[in-house]
Formats: sequence, C-alpha cells, structure tokens
Amino acid sequence: MIFSEVVEGAGQTLLRSGEHRPTILVAFEGLSTPVRRTLRSFPATAEQRQHVLFLEGQQLGNQYSTWKVQRVWFISEGWMSLADPHRWQAISPSRDPKRREVLLVLELDATSDDLKQRLEIREMRRNTKKKLKALSAVPELSSESAQAPVTPHGVLALSLPFGVR
Repeated sequence: MIFSEVVEGAGQTLLRSGEHRPTILVAFEGLSTPVRRTLRSFPATAEQRQHVLFLEGQQLGNQYSTWKVQRVWFISEGWMSLADPHRWQAISPSRDPKRREVLLVLELDATSDDLKQRLEIREMRRNTKKKLKALSAVPELSSESAQAPVTPHGVLALSLPFGVR
C-alpha cells in the first residue's frame, strides 16, 4: 500500500460515513494488507494522545514482535489554524473562529534510513446544512512543500516500540 492510496481511502471513508475515527495502519514485511487499529476515543490533550499512540504501538509491537515494520500511517480528523503574525498569543485551533476542519494523514517510512515522514492535509468542505460534501487538498501544508521537516510526535512514538530497523 502506498501513501496516495491511504490518503484516497481515508478521504472516501470520511465522505461516505461523515467521520473518520483516529486510525493506525501498520504495513509489515510479508503481510499483504496493513494491520488496522481504529481508536474508539481520542484524548483531548496532545500529551494524552501521544501516550495513547505509544500504548497502541507497544501493544502492536508485542503482538507482531517477529514481523518487520515497513510503514506506519496515522489518520485522524482535526482542527487546523494558521498562525497570525499580528497576534502575540497563539489560540488553540479548537477555539479559533477562523479554524479549518481537516483530515490528516501522516506516514512514517520505516524502510528509509532516516525514518522519512510525510503529511497530507485535506480540508473538509460542508454545505449550508453542515453536511460534508467534499475534501480539498491543502498543498501549501503538505510535507512536500513544508519548509521544515515534518515531525508528528505521535507517529514516532507509535513506531519506536516496533523496534524499527
């Protein structure tokens, strides 16, 4: 499975069901399809979310201890805000009146020497009745156009218990 297929599948799931629960996919060498874990709930704070992902990674690592990880994907809905250079204090995206509702897809390539990471963000578009109607790419925020390397802490925390080689 490749990154574009994961992004496309996540978008189709979101458009079909109206939501995409936080999901972890792990591709192991020798398995034809990735292992999928869908999280029923996701904590409110970044530290709590990172801890949950670490625990999920630890559990998967114990369950598949003899398999070599190739790729790890994390898919989730979220809020996004762009920093305002004229505002001295940052606002949490969930409280920002200019926030954007997005689908995030993060990838960790465990086969690369430097554990290459990629990020794709799709903005959700709703109609006047608040029904999800489309997803649009946000290319200026994808990992290909980012000025700094993508460092999604949750994906790294998830991958470490696997003993990435």
